[in-house]
Amino acid sequence: MILDISFLPTVAIFFGKPIIKIKQYRNLFFVPLLILFTLVNIEFYLALISPENFSIQLSGYTGVMLITLLMSVMVGRVSPMFTANGTQTPKVANIPWLDKVTNGSLAIITFYLLLHPLLTLNYQILGGLFIVAAISQAIRIARWRPWKTMKHSLLWSLHLAVIFISLGLLSIGLSYFSSDLSSSHLWHVLTIGGMGGLILAMTSRVSLGHTGRPLQPAKTMFIAFSLVFIAAIVRNFLPLILPESILTIYQISAVIWYLSFGIFILHYAPMLLKGRLDGRPG
Repeated sequence: MILDISFLPTVAIFFGKPIIKIKQYRNLFFVPLLILFTLVNIEFYLALISPENFSIQLSGYTGVMLITLLMSVMVGRVSPMFTANGTQTPKVANIPWLDKVTNGSLAIITFYLLLHPLLTLNYQILGGLFIVAAISQAIRIARWRPWKTMKHSLLWSLHLAVIFISLGLLSIGLSYFSSDLSSSHLWHVLTIGGMGGLILAMTSRVSLGHTGRPLQPAKTMFIAFSLVFIAAIVRNFLPLILPESILTIYQISAVIWYLSFGIFILHYAPMLLKGRLDGRPG
């Protein structure tokens, strides 16, 4: 337990020192996030020791929201630039207040869940915050003009992942107002489609750039990008139609997920195990 809890603070130290050295203070944002992840990790262990005071489920939700906040901040920084460069169109300027509402609502949700041992959670307030975060996220992605990215798989996969983030937040928010919607079930819209889709899109892009290759993925990566979102749809929405086959549907979704990331490994493992094509370090 001590080794596990010590890992992320150690990462924060090694991550923060070079940032401070080169004075890229903007990227220090990630250091407190790692500390917050450590607090969530501690909550998990406390839930095992004192389950009457701490909730493993709510601690897990806190971790997911921390990652969602990280994703939201990251795509807000890079998506307008990536889209402009890839589609040869003018860059869409960010609206500061919209970014603050989007990321601020996610931050409030995260801290609200993190402090669950000290608070009596009002699920209507929590649901409302999720809906605010979803709507503001949807406005941001609409401004980034996802319809212009259809010819570029590295771009449309990124935009679609953000759409799934917005859809996941909206679904979770609505579930707190309706007993017909399962909150625990709908978190997978956010994790499989939003988180999984964004991880695949970003790693596919940066792996090409950081190995000295042009930003042109293999044609079969189109299949990989498509499959990760199909896995999310199957996992979250097919059980609503075929509830009697829910376990089979879960297994089908998992297989589709494996195929998606398997295609990624097939194409990217060889290039990541070799030096850069241009001979530069890294």
